[in-house]
Amino acid sequence: MRNSELFVLVVEDEPVLQDIVHEALSHGGFASEMAASGETAVTLLQNNRGKYRALITDIHLAGKPIGWDVAKRARELSREIAVVYMSGAGADKWRSHGVPKSLLLNKPFASAQVATAVSQLLNELPPRASRPEAGEYGSSQRSSYRAGPRDRTHDQMSDCRSLLN
Repeated sequence: MRNSELFVLVVEDEPVLQDIVHEALSHGGFASEMAASGETAVTLLQNNRGKYRALITDIHLAGKPIGWDVAKRARELSREIAVVYMSGAGADKWRSHGVPKSLLLNKPFASAQVATAVSQLLNELPPRASRPEAGEYGSSQRSSYRAGPRDRTHDQMSDCRSLLN
């Protein structure tokens, strides 16, 4: 049985990549749920508040919302959710469009990089029991979430290559 603390929502519209990411997360000890569109992902996030510890999203999704918007909505619902973006193009927009404290995996990437990226972000968070979810204190607290500087660990791991060397 998997630990519910390690549940990851994956937003990817290509079935082959869904399989690769699912397998990588499984080997890393994470349970995952797939969403083939941004719309499905947002619905899952809204209906399952607190279920997902991390979000992995392709930036370029068919339809709306796209990956940038899915991640922003995820952070509105759970301010501590780890966010990993995947992209074959669009990395240049990460600093301006991505949420703070996120990582970017440039396609193609090694499957081990997926679990490593999620683990790195989750290890930067305090234990879950000691921090409230965004909705626990009402909407006034939710709107006061401070993004702070764009601390993305980009220099450490924009494409995770250094982790495999």
